[in-house]
Amino acid sequence: TYVKEGDEVKVGDLLFTYDTSDDQEKLEQSKIDIERRENEIATTKVALEKAKKDEAKASQEEKLDFNTTILEYELQIKSNENENVAAQRENEQLEEAIRSADVVSELDGIVKSIKSQDSSNNYYDSDSSENYITIMSVAYRVKALINEQHINEISEGEAMIAFSRVDGTAWEGTIVEINTEKGESNQQESYYMGSDDSDNGSATNYPFYVE
Repeated sequence: TYVKEGDEVKVGDLLFTYDTSDDQEKLEQSKIDIERRENEIATTKVALEKAKKDEAKASQEEKLDFNTTILEYELQIKSNENENVAAQRENEQLEEAIRSADVVSELDGIVKSIKSQDSSNNYYDSDSSENYITIMSVAYRVKALINEQHINEISEGEAMIAFSRVDGTAWEGTIVEINTEKGESNQQESYYMGSDDSDNGSATNYPFYVE
C-alpha cells in the first residue's frame, strides 16, 4: 500500500498493488503443463497414424485389438486438447490478474480510510462497505450572485476561477447551475431612495453556483 489515511491523491496515482507471486507461479507451471500435453499430443498422433496403418495390414482377428488401441489414442488426444483449452482460459485470467495488480485512483480526493489487514481484527466491518481504500472526492460548491444586466453573459459549463480574499489562492471551477427563478432584490432604500438609477437602486441579483 502506497498511501495512508489523509493523503491527497490525483487521478492515476498508485494506491496499492496486489501480491501476484502465487498467480505468477501458477501461470508458469500451467505453461509447462500445456507444453507437456502438446508434446504428448504430438507423440500420440504419430502412434495413432502408425496404428491405423498397421490395422489396414492386420488380419481380421487382430483388427479388434487395433481398434481398441486407436480408440484409446484418440481419447487421449482429445483429453489433452480439452485440458489445454481449459488451462489456456485459466492462464488468461491469471494474466489479467497480474496485469491489473496495480490499483490507481480514479478520482482526485483525500484517502478517507484504509481497511486494516491485521488478522486479529475483522477485515470487513459489518456496518461499512467492503472497499479496501475509500477516497473522498474534494469538491466545493460556491454560491455567487450576478445582476439582471449581466446574467446573459454566463452559461452553465463555463469555466470560472475563484480567488481567495485572504491570500489570493485560486481554484478553477465550472458553473453547474444558474437560478433565474430566485431573484434577490438589491434595492437599498437608505441609500437610493428616490433614485432612478436601476443599476444601483433596484437591480435584481440571481444566484449561480460554481463547483
